[in-house]
Formats: sequence, C-alpha cells, structure tokens
Amino acid sequence: MKNSMSELLKVEKPSRYFPVELNIIEKSFDKKDINVCLSYPDSYEVGMSNIGIRILYDIVKNKDGFNCDRIFAPMPDYENMLKASKDKITSVEYKNQLQDFDIVGFSFQYELLYTNMLTILDLSDISFLKEGRKEKDPFIIAGGPSLYNLSIIEKFADAIFIGEAEESLVEFIEVVKKHKNKLSRNLILQKCAEIEGVYIPGYSKKVKRRIVEDFDNSPYPVNWIVPVSALVHDRAYIEIMRGCQHGCRFCQAGYIYRPLRFKSLEKTIELSDKILDSTGYEEISLASLSTSDYPYLKELSSHIVEKYKDRKVSISLPSLRMDGETIKLLDEILKVRKTGLTFACEAGSQHLRDCINKKISREELFDKMEEVFSKGWMTVKLYFMLGLPFEKENELEETVELVKQCSFIAKKYGKGRASINVAFSTFVPKPFTPFQWSKMIGIEEIKQRIGYLKENIKFKNVKLKWHNAETSVLEGVFSRGDGKLANVIIDAWKNGARFDGWSSMFKFSCWEKAFIDNNIDYKDYLNEIDIESELNWDNIDICVKKSYLAEELDKASKAIHTEDCNTKSCKKCGVC
Repeated sequence: MKNSMSELLKVEKPSRYFPVELNIIEKSFDKKDINVCLSYPDSYEVGMSNIGIRILYDIVKNKDGFNCDRIFAPMPDYENMLKASKDKITSVEYKNQLQDFDIVGFSFQYELLYTNMLTILDLSDISFLKEGRKEKDPFIIAGGPSLYNLSIIEKFADAIFIGEAEESLVEFIEVVKKHKNKLSRNLILQKCAEIEGVYIPGYSKKVKRRIVEDFDNSPYPVNWIVPVSALVHDRAYIEIMRGCQHGCRFCQAGYIYRPLRFKSLEKTIELSDKILDSTGYEEISLASLSTSDYPYLKELSSHIVEKYKDRKVSISLPSLRMDGETIKLLDEILKVRKTGLTFACEAGSQHLRDCINKKISREELFDKMEEVFSKGWMTVKLYFMLGLPFEKENELEETVELVKQCSFIAKKYGKGRASINVAFSTFVPKPFTPFQWSKMIGIEEIKQRIGYLKENIKFKNVKLKWHNAETSVLEGVFSRGDGKLANVIIDAWKNGARFDGWSSMFKFSCWEKAFIDNNIDYKDYLNEIDIESELNWDNIDICVKKSYLAEELDKASKAIHTEDCNTKSCKKCGVC
C-alpha cells in the first residue's frame, strides 16, 4: 500500500482497516485453495457484529482446500485516500485485493447496503453488473434476508443464496473447486444452478429456500474473533434457536426462518463455555427471534450465572415476550446486574395489536411493567410501529396514552430513577408476509406522525427515538422494487450515496436525483398491490404457501388471532 502510516492516522478509526484481532484461524493463503472473501458491506464495527458472517467464515476457513477472509466498506475518508493514491481496497487478514479471491460474498441484512457494495467493487476494479465481468474475476455472490426479492440484486450478483447458507455455500465452493481452470465462468455457474437454495441469474427460473434441518449440530464458531477496537455489539453470542412461533403478520423473519428449531441444552452449554473461555467477554447474548420461547432458557441461564459469577458475566436476552414466567425467570437469573429489558408492543391500540397478531392486552402490559419496575429494573425499552395496515384514526392518541401510563408506572415503582426508552419505526411491507400487498405511508405522513408524538410525549422519564422517514421509505421501495432500480442504485452511488443506513451520512438528494434521471416515481412502489397480481418474488419458494399468507391478511382485516405455530401437529402454512 502506498499510503504511509502517518497518512492512515488522518482517517477516522484506522483500526477499521488494520484491526488487531484475537482468535483468528491461522492459515496461509494458497492460490491452490479456493479462496473466499466475505463481506457485510458496512463499517468493520458493524459488520463484525453480524453473526451470519462469523458462522460462514468459520465453516469455510476450517475446511481443507478452502480459505476465507473478510472485507468491509471503507468510510468516505478512506475511500478518497485509496482513490487518490490509486490503491485498491484489501481484505482484513491477508491484505489481499479481491482479484486474488475466487469468490466474494456479500451479506445483505438490510436494504440500504447496496451502495456500499458498489464502493467495494469499484475499489477492486470489478464490474458492478455481472455481464461486465471478466473471465478471471471472482464470482460475486450474495445472500441475506433483504434479498427475498431477487429483482434488483440479480443485475449485480453471479449467484444468489436464498435461505440458510451453511450447507449451500460449501456446495457452491466445492463446484467451483472441482471445475476451476477447467470450465468457463458461465459453465461453472450453470452447474451451480443445480444446488438447492442457489439462484443463478440467467439459468435459474425458480429457487427453493434452503433450510438447515439439523440445527442442533450445525457448525458454530467457538473461537469467537475478538478485535481490540470496540464493535457496535461488543459481546459474545450464542444462536439458541431459529424461527418464531408467534406469526406477527408484519414480520418477515417470522416467515422466512420457519420452521422453529432449537439447539439442545447440552449444545448451548458447551458453546457458551467455549465462547466465554476463549474470549474473556463479560456479556453473552442468547440470540433468537423470540428468546423467551427457548425451552431450556432457565437451565442455560442458570448455568452461565453460576459458573461465571466470579467474572460477573451478564446475559443479554433480546426479543422477550411480556409474560409472567419470563419476568419470574429474569428475576432469578439476572443476579449479576439487571440490564435493560426490551418489549415490542408494536401498536398502541388493542384493535391494531389484534390485527397484527400481537397477543398482549393493555392490562397485561401494565401488570408486567409494574412487576418489572418493582423488581428493580431501571430501564425498559418499548418498540412501536407507525403506519401499520388497518390503523384507525385514534391510533396515535392511544399510543400516547399507553406511553403516559407506562411513564406513571416507572415513576411510581422506580423511585424517580427508572426510565423508559420509546422507539418508533415505520412499517415496511416485506415479501413473504401477510402484509406484502399492503400500502406504505409516505415521507410527509411519517413526519406528521413523528411530529405529533414529539409534541405529545413529553414525560421526564421517557426518551423518544424514531427512524428517519426518508430511509424508511427507501427501504420500502427496495423491499418490493423491480429490476429498474439497479440503475437507480448505480446513479445514486455516482451522486455520492454512501452508508445510507447511517443518519449522519444519508443523503436523500442523491436518491431523488437518481429516481428523476431514470424517470421513476419511487412513490409507485409504496402503493397497495392487488392480491391477485403477480409479485416480483414469485420465483422464490420459501415453503410457506402464498394462499396461507392471503388467509392471514384476511384475518388481519377482521382482527382475528392465529394460534402460535406448533411444529409437531400444525401443517397449515406448508413449511412442515
């Protein structure tokens, strides 16, 4: 690299690009191997907080004949430094250019990461569009939950992974290894089209979601990479289960990660011990979509608390259900320190909670809030959504009243020290949910609702947060968009769009100009979709029947609950 260390010190956080890490899998870089570079196209501290990248890195790098590294998006200051010196971006461990790798994989957990992918490709002299790639260029592959609409990404990616990639990625790499230097790029891709869960643009017509059936024995990293610099989520993680049994009708993850699967108690204890012992972390997160539903939560948590009490290891429990058993359990296991609790109410009115299949009443909520604050918790986070289908005119008033009552409870039981963080996000209609056909509210309406909440939620012990209106709408556009948006992404990137998920760097003007230059009214993508019409994502089979999603939409319109998923006997949605 041409830049001197003194020049690197001029950029924000040089450790993003030359991190010091513990627990790296030591392996020499050999051109005879199939070399893979994985990317979560965001900053290092965000990307290394992603569990999926860590799992896939561990699987690939531990296999004979394979090797793996990582690369993340450079901040604009470092991007400009690379361009000024005509240097190419390099990988984290080996400091190799992407052209040295056989495969480069991008993980998209969020719709607003596209422009960062373009920055990485641009700094690697690799064509944005798959048609422009040279024979010796690495295969550009992509996966993640935001790609359940293939229409946009298929212009950029040589292969797209739908579903859980622990097995399909290995199979893809094996095909590349077998035919490397023997077959052309296109013929190798044509063979990869036979892998379940892999969609090859130009060759595949449909793709079926890949599901890891033996979740208990699926590989999971125990030598957790620990960087010296802090991450956004700087703690250890165990993925204790996949899927969710509750069927919230707005939640894409609840449908695309079906069926519900658990890791055994023996496996989670083994993983927790190995990860905590190899890292020295003082906090471990038991990760899932609905942690309260893990059948061995009490036993696992008690083990961690008892074994690591001298180290004062705390347990982070995301995605909790507000029920008595959960709170009782929390009181027993969180003896080290009572971290904040997060509860997703989603809606202020009982009517709307019934519509979205959120099974908690107003009275139950208040009872649980009293119990939580009386047991010594000082902080509770409440999440709500704006613009959900079937909202009534008084929805915001009921939300304000609910927050007001929770504020009173915190004041009463928290002795003046307890507080509530209230966060509002905007409903985005996602593919493969019952609300995939629903309308999304626009920017001005979002801002009006936020303005109302800011004006009416002014309680001393309540802190209010909300998502940016423009980024929410852009997420909605790309969630259900079509292939025409590929050119919009490229033009927005040329206009200066970078790190669109970061409020400090997001520039909606870059996107507005790109839409105008491509003669596209982005608002058209927010409209309600006729339930009989063909959808851009009909070429994906997630194993949940489209007719089931339509039935759920009808039940939502009538505010009728659906019972929790029972994988032993229920065959209604089709995934089992």
